[in-house]
Amino acid sequence: MAAWSTQDSGVSSAPCRCRRDDDPVDQDDQDPGELYAAEWRELARILDRLCFWILLVLMTVSGFVILLYPKYTGSESDWGTGIT
Repeated sequence: MAAWSTQDSGVSSAPCRCRRDDDPVDQDDQDPGELYAAEWRELARILDRLCFWILLVLMTVSGFVILLYPKYTGSESDWGTGIT
């Protein structure tokens, strides 16, 4: 019979001290500065995602406009005529 430990089975005998997302946070135990910093980090994360999507949409639309503008204005027929 092979010897094994609890780490091999994935079961730990130590109590878990990590907080799950559905556990309520006791805000009296945390430093007000840490709470303030955490709120700002969350706001920064949201604004970062928002700016990313706005920039992605604007760059995609502008790329299509730049590439398709000559086709719909009829100005692609004189391409290369003025090049020497």
